[in-house]
Amino acid sequence: MGILVSAGKWANVLSTARAVTVSPAADALYPASALYDGVPGKEGAWAATAANDYVKADLDIATNGDMEGTFPGSGWSNASTGTGATAQSNTYAKAGTYSGRVTGGASGEGIYRFTKVLRTGFRYRLSVWGRRTTSATGKVRVYNAETRRYLQTSGGTWSSGSADVATSSVSSFTEMTVNFTVEGFYVCGSRDTVTIQIDLANSANEFYYFDEFRLWPEIDFISVHGHNADALMAPQFRSSTDDFSASDVLEATMTVRRPAFYSKLGSAITKRYVMLKFTTVNSRGPIRIGELFCGQYLAASEKTSASFGTMAVTVENRQAVNGYQAFPFQSDPIVTIDVPLKAFAATGFAEIRDEIVARSEGSRYPLVLVYDTIDDADLVVMGRLASVFGYSRRLKEIREMTLRVESLPFATVVA
Repeated sequence: MGILVSAGKWANVLSTARAVTVSPAADALYPASALYDGVPGKEGAWAATAANDYVKADLDIATNGDMEGTFPGSGWSNASTGTGATAQSNTYAKAGTYSGRVTGGASGEGIYRFTKVLRTGFRYRLSVWGRRTTSATGKVRVYNAETRRYLQTSGGTWSSGSADVATSSVSSFTEMTVNFTVEGFYVCGSRDTVTIQIDLANSANEFYYFDEFRLWPEIDFISVHGHNADALMAPQFRSSTDDFSASDVLEATMTVRRPAFYSKLGSAITKRYVMLKFTTVNSRGPIRIGELFCGQYLAASEKTSASFGTMAVTVENRQAVNGYQAFPFQSDPIVTIDVPLKAFAATGFAEIRDEIVARSEGSRYPLVLVYDTIDDADLVVMGRLASVFGYSRRLKEIREMTLRVESLPFATVVA
């Protein structure tokens, strides 16, 4: 029996997305922002019932990446060395009117630096377009300000030596991409987030132009918590590289369950745009969702077992009862799960301690937990850990513990 967990401040990548939109329109009283606010009891809803309703997200988290308007602006700085220089330019542009121009001058390096706080252990994709004038080479570097180490190759390791993880010296705009995983929670001093610096550089004594800088997280897990979707609706989770113009890929067809359901993707989505689409008309009226969660899951390591002991699931329909009537407090029950875990090595215990308990800061941030088995395929809970965490130690390495997760309440019944 295995568990999947996604925990931490920005575990739901929709909470950091550039834009989340509902089509054809959101109900004014239940805006799209309620879909990813960490509170399933606050619903987001569509204004009317129609086929092909969807909620769509642009996952880009870069500010001023189009290099238009007042650039560099928020998140950007000039980090040039020696005679290096940077400037906004309208000579060339991949899109819009402007790009960011860098030159090394006679003896230096022109550097535009983008600084962003990212989640430790999270996977991201970086994209930037660049072009040379004569013989300049555009360079991309990624630096962790917490550990003072550089990413060495796209998708690679981190070390103290500076490294160019992407380069281009083409005379027309060419895309440079970098997939990378931020160094882990423990390596980064038990921090859920760290400051990452991304340099766009050129050391040649001529101009190089960068444009359309984008940065976004990957997704390999989707769940829906609290909803009114028809049982056989089969929502589709889709992805796109161009905001669903020519690119539109079906990633998963989900099976509706109450009060929640999920899909674990076979491979992570690295595309910038994602969509949850309802292809048929909902017989229960306009679609309503308490929480739409998109993120990256942690699967308990092979050194951790969730199969020993007894898993306890409590289903509670909270209500006020008097001699005449019962008044339910929400449409769906509160589910509490006691997860027995056994860590057979110190690394397995550290994973539970760091990636689940510490990232959640006890019960401060909600987490999503799934029993990823055939028997419990519909058991997915968005809730909070109990405020107390403890374990017992067996022999030298073995530790036994129980994680208690109580689901957050869903929308309140008013009629």
